[in-house]
Amino acid sequence: TDRNTEEKEQENKMNEYTVRTLTEDDAKEICLWKYDGEYAVYNMPKWEECLAKNFGIADEKRRQKNYRAVCIGNELFGFINIMKRADRVELGLGMKPEFCGRHLGHDFVVLAVDEAKKAYLGESIVLKVRPFNKRAIKCYLGSGFELTETYYETKAHIAGKMCLMTYIG
Repeated sequence: TDRNTEEKEQENKMNEYTVRTLTEDDAKEICLWKYDGEYAVYNMPKWEECLAKNFGIADEKRRQKNYRAVCIGNELFGFINIMKRADRVELGLGMKPEFCGRHLGHDFVVLAVDEAKKAYLGESIVLKVRPFNKRAIKCYLGSGFELTETYYETKAHIAGKMCLMTYIG
């Protein structure tokens, strides 16, 4: 079918991705991405709210240090946030909604891990994911992560039950 052909073409395009520093224009675009249903929890606030609340994506210095844009051609495909914590590196990943559910996550996660390794060689790598997001959890498990713990996150903008996953290779 046309959809399968389109998905295969998209998969082949993953070999053509580029990684660069996330720009302010990229960040503003990400604030416009809208996920449906229970995935709406991943929707970013409006740009002005990100600025007012000093979100990392809106702060020029933190964005340049921690964020990467992943592009296919000239199109923003997703972003990677690489945050150094005291005892580990934490990955934050975001994929443009139109690419979700198309089996493109594995290459994206492998790319994110590679970027984290380049930035912080030898550090433990973790990520957090909502327990309902079975699609992402399956992708992370297939990309070298294991489920480490489930806990309740208290930070206001991401409060809720979370799974912590650790990269084991």
